[in-house]
Amino acid sequence: MVVRINKLIILLVAFFAFATSCVKEEVPAENPVGMDKKVILKSLLADRDTKWTVDDLDIPILNGEWYEIRSVNELAYLLEFGSTKGEKFRLMADVDVTSSSIADKFSGEIGAESFENFEFDGNGKTISGLDLPLAAGLFSRVKDSRIYNFTLASSTVGSADNVSNLLGTGAVVGSTSGTLEVSNVTVSDCDVYAPCRLGGFVGAVTDGSASFTSCKVNDANVNGIYLKGVSGWCGGFVGFIGRTREDDTSISVDASFADCDVDGGTVRPYMESDLRTCGQFLGMLAGFDSNEKVTMTGCDIGTEYAGQDAASQANPHYIIGGHKYGKGIILVEGGVYNGLSVISFNVRVPVLADLLNHWNRRKSATPAMINDYRPDIFGVQEALSEQLKYMGDNLPTYSYVGVGREDGTEISEITDGEESGEIMAIFYNTKRVNLLDWGTYWLSETPDVPSKGWDAACNRTMTWASMEMKDSGRKFFYVNTHLDHESATARKNGLNLILEKIAAKNSDNLPVVLTGDFNILPSDSVFEVLDNAGMSDARETAEKTDDLATFNGWGESSRVIDYIYYRGFSSCPEYETIVNKYENVEYISDHYPIVARLVF
Repeated sequence: MVVRINKLIILLVAFFAFATSCVKEEVPAENPVGMDKKVILKSLLADRDTKWTVDDLDIPILNGEWYEIRSVNELAYLLEFGSTKGEKFRLMADVDVTSSSIADKFSGEIGAESFENFEFDGNGKTISGLDLPLAAGLFSRVKDSRIYNFTLASSTVGSADNVSNLLGTGAVVGSTSGTLEVSNVTVSDCDVYAPCRLGGFVGAVTDGSASFTSCKVNDANVNGIYLKGVSGWCGGFVGFIGRTREDDTSISVDASFADCDVDGGTVRPYMESDLRTCGQFLGMLAGFDSNEKVTMTGCDIGTEYAGQDAASQANPHYIIGGHKYGKGIILVEGGVYNGLSVISFNVRVPVLADLLNHWNRRKSATPAMINDYRPDIFGVQEALSEQLKYMGDNLPTYSYVGVGREDGTEISEITDGEESGEIMAIFYNTKRVNLLDWGTYWLSETPDVPSKGWDAACNRTMTWASMEMKDSGRKFFYVNTHLDHESATARKNGLNLILEKIAAKNSDNLPVVLTGDFNILPSDSVFEVLDNAGMSDARETAEKTDDLATFNGWGESSRVIDYIYYRGFSSCPEYETIVNKYENVEYISDHYPIVARLVF
């Protein structure tokens, strides 16, 4: 019996041994589960154009759902291979590349271009000593990801010799797309080099939505480098926000910045000529239509301009740099925005004799133009109530005030536009400007009632408003007018009356803006009354300006008779005669709109 049991045991052992050997033979010879990390790295590196070796990189240890980074070699692995499959990385220790034996290899070997659908938790740690002259950022191209809680210190991204990064270059992020959330990240004592779209934190936000919360840039230097034809868009925090392809109308951009500060350091844009290509916090919001929306809350800057053309920057302490922010919607809440953009536009009353240029054929061009430039305020001349109501209906972020020059009826109460007559209306962007008080005077010997002054051909008015910028609390006084087209005496006396009323109503001596169709050529001596009152012509004093005619007469005339005058502002960086075509309309009016950007 014992013998039989022993034989049975021997047979069972032999069977299991055979079965086990069969199972082993069915397992592939190279099982990744049991493969050493260096073997895996060797396989990964074999297909890459890189000089890294298996001794230079370490695959971070996977702990639950997080890959944990503790060393330079593990950080190098992340930067070399990127993340495109939803991986999560957590920094478990400070990483100082300068103390590493492979520090020199970072200079030309980081090749990861894509970080998509990944999460990086800096865990309150610091990465320092990086030198990445060929990279566009610590994370070069980022899409649909979250990055938070770390400091990048004493590092350099880009180089003075590398002009290849054109999409966007920043210390932390080169360019973004999709949905990106970044929070509690600080850039300290870093340098960024690129020819265009470069920022101290992020180079370019080009698609989708990106939010930056409690992110800081301290003592960073943003250095524009020369590349003919593409230099510019340089900012202390972000260089560029907008679409990179004009024909891709499907792309929209929504960027928000909350409690993001820039302190110390310098912005050194390389500019061949165009002052609009640089700024400090937001270098330029240069979308190709109105698809960009930018919101800033509680942001501040303290960076200095330096380098080429620095002296031409009138005021280095405004958050928005550059005129073309008008291409998008800018909502600055609690920020330091010191600019005021203003448009003056004679819209031309509806006249049947205009035929192809009748208001009904060209009216859609006006809101398109306003949405393109997004002025804080604008004054219109020669408009009837029906035109103003159309504009108001198609510009929902704007409100407007004014009265008919014939009977003094306010716009909202006018029932017969022809009877009430033309209106010198003031429009203001309700997201940016508060209306404090307003009124109308007639340019005549009896300015408080509808009347014709001196030997004028028509009733002429001035509409005035006391206003306040919502973000900064800065107040200013605005007047919009239309001087008589026949009488030189009425024009001169009208200007004198306007100055008298400004002095009477603007008792706090606030900065003043005066817009209008003056029906006066620039050489006319009547302008001496404005010069003597300390008023400046935006066309003549702007750092960037033009000498184009403002009255086109449907292509039959070429004269300058529309003006933006100002007083009490520190500078006028830009003036422009808007000759662009909108809605396939050849002439938006028999006058071109004019726009100026002023700095408090």
